[in-house]
Amino acid sequence: MSFSFLWKQRAARLMAWPALQWLMRRGMAIVGHFVAHKRPVGVGMVALDEDGRILLLHPVVHPCFPWGLPGGWLNRRESPQANTPL
Repeated sequence: MSFSFLWKQRAARLMAWPALQWLMRRGMAIVGHFVAHKRPVGVGMVALDEDGRILLLHPVVHPCFPWGLPGGWLNRRESPQANTPL
């Protein structure tokens, strides 16, 4: 086993503690108040091929959800029209 895997296992065990869960939620709420967008705008897409199969992606940042639809978020002060292909 690699060091990275062992570290993740230990962190997951620690996060099972209710006190650490509360602390994490509290910290995320405080940081999110100052850093995160107030109302993020996102988009998801369902892409089908000729056989009716759905395109799914394997996201790297969401280990709890192994497959998902393609999509994304708008940046702050970015208009949806700026991303529309001509």
